[in-house]
Amino acid sequence: MLKSAKDNQTSATLRLKNQYKSYQQESALQPKLKHCQQVVAYESGFTDWQHAHHILSGHEQSHDKQINMGKFWHNNNKCNALLNHWFGGYQEADSFHKEKPNTYLFPYQHQFIVATQDYVNALGLQELDPALWHDVQNNLVVSYTSEAWDRIALARLRNKIN
Repeated sequence: MLKSAKDNQTSATLRLKNQYKSYQQESALQPKLKHCQQVVAYESGFTDWQHAHHILSGHEQSHDKQINMGKFWHNNNKCNALLNHWFGGYQEADSFHKEKPNTYLFPYQHQFIVATQDYVNALGLQELDPALWHDVQNNLVVSYTSEAWDRIALARLRNKIN
């Protein structure tokens, strides 16, 4: 993205303009890596680059499962139209998830979503090896920092970029 922005490619400059008012004013501001990192983090559902780095590097640890993973596991344009179950607390979400076979438990900021395969498809994760979902028990909260979670998160990032 940085190279594209420095080459003044429209897609990169539009992404920067959407995030930074200073780019909207056609100023001589030269894009820097930190600007591009901020845009990518925001587009991926995080509040900023530090938040993305903290979550994706596995540094966040919480015993009550109330980790703020931002909107990384959600897509407003594709997921809002789906019928999903939202919960304010992990225990209630986990109980509901365990009662409903073939559902998936996703974190959303400080809340939780229990959804069906349609939600997984809307995130572009339908092509993943089913063994990965089995490894995480269809639960992207308790599996946080596992190798399977990392692989699913990488697929999510790749899907957001493409």
